[in-house]
Amino acid sequence: MPSFTHIDEKGCVRMVDVTEKEPTNRTAVAQGIVYMKPATFKMIKNRKVKKGNVI
Repeated sequence: MPSFTHIDEKGCVRMVDVTEKEPTNRTAVAQGIVYMKPATFKMIKNRKVKKGNVI
């Protein structure tokens, strides 16, 4: 297992000083699947949900 600066020898997480670390650009990509009844999708698509826009 790789060594991480924020995990001690007991496996406990601790704060680390990052003041000297240079900023970097990063991109995160996520994806998921939402299952719902067709009637629910229709309500969302037609903006008919009583509590407002869910998107």
